[in-house]
Amino acid sequence: MTQGDVFKAFCAWRTNAKDFATLSGLDENYPVQVAQTIQKASPAAYDLMALALLMSVPDTAWSVIEKRFGKERMDKLDEAWKHVRTGYTYAEQASDEVKGLAMGAAIVAFDKLIKTAGELGTTLSLQDLGESPVQILHAVRMPECKMYARLEDKLKGTAYPELEKAYTAKLAEYLDARKEMDAQLSEIGIGDDDEKDEAEIHALRFEDHGLFDAPEVRQAYEILNHDTRVTAVPLAAALSIGRLMSDLAGPKNPATIAAGMLDAGLTRRTPDDNQFLAKKLPPAVMDILGKYNISDACMESAAPIADAPEPVRQLAVAKGIVSLDWARKESENLMEFLERRQKLMDSNVAAEMKAESLQPLRMLLKIIPEALAPIHNKTGSKELDQIFDAHLKDMNQFVAAHAPAAAAANGNRTILRMRRPGSGPTI
Repeated sequence: MTQGDVFKAFCAWRTNAKDFATLSGLDENYPVQVAQTIQKASPAAYDLMALALLMSVPDTAWSVIEKRFGKERMDKLDEAWKHVRTGYTYAEQASDEVKGLAMGAAIVAFDKLIKTAGELGTTLSLQDLGESPVQILHAVRMPECKMYARLEDKLKGTAYPELEKAYTAKLAEYLDARKEMDAQLSEIGIGDDDEKDEAEIHALRFEDHGLFDAPEVRQAYEILNHDTRVTAVPLAAALSIGRLMSDLAGPKNPATIAAGMLDAGLTRRTPDDNQFLAKKLPPAVMDILGKYNISDACMESAAPIADAPEPVRQLAVAKGIVSLDWARKESENLMEFLERRQKLMDSNVAAEMKAESLQPLRMLLKIIPEALAPIHNKTGSKELDQIFDAHLKDMNQFVAAHAPAAAAANGNRTILRMRRPGSGPTI
């Protein structure tokens, strides 16, 4: 490509800038910022600059753009968007141009956070407006930076060595800024518990998790550990399901264990993901992921999997057990949080908030047994069925024991909505 092509791409960006901003939620100048970053590091990388600018063009206009730039350029644009939609998780499968685009976008994101870190004193004025620690963390942290920081090993050996150097240098600068930001937040009592939990999980080896040792399970574990979008809660849930299925007596089905882990951990899995995953996983795993919706079976109705192989039915029940476990932990954490602060609250308000903390578990105790009724005691594993029944009994006793009397007298009327700062969602 030539400078003339970059100018034509710039004109295409200018035509679509406002629509791009509306649809993406990004600043309309973002494609230009990425192109400028690429130009600074690799002045002759006209192909990358043009690609960055063309990212603003909606797919409904691609046929028009194809006439100006050719099918090969549109194929690169299509490839780039597939990697954007999957968080560049599979960047090792990307072309050099898409890797280059990722590096340019990463540098822009890192620069933004570095600037935010330098102005943290101003940003923290949010606290004076009554924002919670979670809201403050969301305001000053940028999830895309965390995503881009995980790509370093996937972006090496491209046709753009100078851009690679710029990415590596900016990554180091970003990590220093994050450390300084975290230290300042810690001084005022704001920390990211989920991020700490995630770091602890990543620090362990496959052998430390009690998973059945098979190539399929190891591959699923590696995918979850390197997905740029997976956070602490779904990662821990995936490992819990893997352990539960691995601990059951009798023959193991590695493909089912692997599929169950991926289903729980890749909560934002898309058709684009499946295309990339098919290049990494054996057909038996992809067959389960493609044919059966374990989440729907657990939360809506297991009727569609009533005739599925027994390991698949076991997987749905295992997900139900793990979901109940996580809901209970969430309730326990919220109640602990309230107990530390109950002296500062009116007793009736404290009772209402304690009742509210039990609501996620109450809801799942109604939804999950009803959803799994079509396969209850039909998993082929008496051990798993007994575990599920024991969990239901235990969870109902837990709710009965912790439901405040005041709230019960009120018919468990819910008037407040709150979450423990730093808590993750139930699954």
